[in-house]
Amino acid sequence: MRVAEKIELDAASERELRVLSKGRRVEARLQQRARAILLAAQGWQNKDIAEEVALDRRQVALWRRRFLQGGIDALRQDAPRSGRTP
Repeated sequence: MRVAEKIELDAASERELRVLSKGRRVEARLQQRARAILLAAQGWQNKDIAEEVALDRRQVALWRRRFLQGGIDALRQDAPRSGRTP
């Protein structure tokens, strides 16, 4: 069984994630990602986080990995997609 990497937050990061997860003027997907990272920092498993925030467990793993690599800024950016530019 794979074990997800542990996320440890400093006070400033935790505060910013809480603001993003509860902000009224924040995009819903950014709220969802911030909430997933907060739950991961509390030690929740990906499958439990997925149920709580209405994501697939693979998406939770993806956002956890991106957060570990790029911090909060990584949550704000979507990966480039193929297809016609808008």
